[in-house]
Amino acid sequence: MPPARKRYLAVLALLLTVTIWGTTFAVTKVALREVQPFTLTLLRFLLGCMALAPLAWAEQRRHKRKIAGRRLALAGLIGGGLYLAAQNLGLAYTTASKGSLILASIPALTGFLAALWLQEKMGYARLVGIGASVLGVAVIVLVDRAASWGGTLLGDLLLVGAAISWAVYSILSKELEREASPVILSAATVSLGAVFILPFAGYEALVQPLALPSLDGWLAIGYLGLVASTVPILLWNYALRRMDASEAAVYVNLVPVVGVGTAVLWLHEAVTPAQVLGGLLVLAGVWAAGRRAGT
Repeated sequence: MPPARKRYLAVLALLLTVTIWGTTFAVTKVALREVQPFTLTLLRFLLGCMALAPLAWAEQRRHKRKIAGRRLALAGLIGGGLYLAAQNLGLAYTTASKGSLILASIPALTGFLAALWLQEKMGYARLVGIGASVLGVAVIVLVDRAASWGGTLLGDLLLVGAAISWAVYSILSKELEREASPVILSAATVSLGAVFILPFAGYEALVQPLALPSLDGWLAIGYLGLVASTVPILLWNYALRRMDASEAAVYVNLVPVVGVGTAVLWLHEAVTPAQVLGGLLVLAGVWAAGRRAGT
C-alpha cells in the first residue's frame, strides 16, 4: 500500500476515534443516571472483553507471536483501568471544565515522553500544532467559564494522573507494535482494565446495590461497552503503527469539539463564540501537526 494511502487511513482512523470518544460524554450522562461510575466502567470493559477476546484468540493462534507478557500487561493496566478510573474519579471531585483542560495536556505529555523514550523528533511545526490545539481546548472549556473555576486538589491530581496514564499507554503501545497486534493489545487493555476496576465496582455495589437499568440505560451501556470501549482502541493502535505517537496524540484535542457538537444536536446546548474560536484553533493545530508529513 502506498505511504500516502497508509497515512490517509491512519488519519481517518484517528478522526473516527475522536468522534466516538466525543460522543461518550453525552451517552455517559444517560448511563450515569442509573449506574454508578465504577460499575459503569466495569460493564464497559466486560462488554469490550466479550467482543475482543475471540478476535484476539483467533489472531494469536493464526500468527503465534511471541509477546512480552509483562509489558503487554502493563500497557493494558495503564491504558484500561488506571486511565479511566482516574478520569472518572477525578471528575467526581473537580469541575468538568478544569478536568478537560488537564486532560488536554495529553499531547504535550505524549510528545515529551516520545522524545525521551522513543527518540522521536519534535519539529517546529509539530510543536506549534500541539500548542495551538491545547490553546484551542483551553478557549473552549475556560474562557466563558473562568468565573466558575473551582474544584479540589484531589480531583485535579487524579486527572493529571489520567493524562499521564494515557501518554504512557501511547508510548507502550508504540513499543509493542511489533509484538502485539492492535486486536491483542486492545483485548489486554479492556481485560486488565476490568480486573483493575472490579474491587471498586464491588464496593459501589455494597454501598448502593445495582438496580436494573431501563432500555435507555442498557443502550447507553451497550454503546459505551461494545463501541466506545473497543473500536477506538483498535483504531488508535492501528494509527500508531503509521505515525508518531506525539502526532497521533494531537487528535485527542478534537474530542471536546465533537463533545460540543453532540451537546448542541442532542442536548440542545448553545454554542458560544469562545467555543467556535477554540474549535478553529484545535483544527488548525491538527493541520499544523500534520505538515511535517506533507499533508
